[in-house]
Amino acid sequence: MLCVPSFTFNLISAERLALHSSCCLIFFSHSCFVQDLASWTTIGMGEVRDGLYHLLRFGVSSSALVDVLPAFLHKDQLLSASVTHKDSTSDLWHCRLGHISFSRLLLIDDPLVKQNLSSSNTSPCCVCPLAKQHRLSCPISTNKSLNAFDIVHCDIWGPNPTIAIDGSPFFLTLVDDFSRTTRVYMLKHKSDVRSCIESFYYLIETQFQTRIKMFRNDNGKEFLMTDFFKSKSIIHQTSCVETPPNKMG
Repeated sequence: MLCVPSFTFNLISAERLALHSSCCLIFFSHSCFVQDLASWTTIGMGEVRDGLYHLLRFGVSSSALVDVLPAFLHKDQLLSASVTHKDSTSDLWHCRLGHISFSRLLLIDDPLVKQNLSSSNTSPCCVCPLAKQHRLSCPISTNKSLNAFDIVHCDIWGPNPTIAIDGSPFFLTLVDDFSRTTRVYMLKHKSDVRSCIESFYYLIETQFQTRIKMFRNDNGKEFLMTDFFKSKSIIHQTSCVETPPNKMG
């Protein structure tokens, strides 16, 4: 509420009234109504006087809006509403037919579907990737290393159906838990994992003057390097069975 010395009345902010009183305001040409959002009853009413809505202090019925609303509408006046669908016909039928692929959609001969069907589908569907997920995404971890190379996550992937230029069907990823810096080694055989991890260890020791304290990976047999980890005083951790490998968060 605002008080202006030159005015003989106080001004009420509609924005603050709606925000702090959990209500909505409905304005007409000659009156306004303050409606409670929980019960949808009238808790205040105003009348237009000299271009301003004057709030009535007394005599406001809780059904005031319901009582006067029919007077604002003519009986012979038809009310209608419409919604414009901005999506293309391809996107519309894609959703209606259970998110069918666009290639299958083109095979439908029904003229109702083919009408205005574009030759290509350019709009990405946000539902399709989520429907193909086999499990929920990993929650964000609250545990994080205090220094670089305290923990290194490693995992091997392959064989890739598309062979790399050098003929490598596998690749090894090494991720620093602190900085999330990732190094990738291309492998022709899974047995090359040991030599790559040893090279990576000596690289960190030489270039960064620090030592890797812990390696964390899945239960792959290619990471069984007990003699090497013991000789370098490295802690070797493996993930639990049936959980995503290298779960960093």
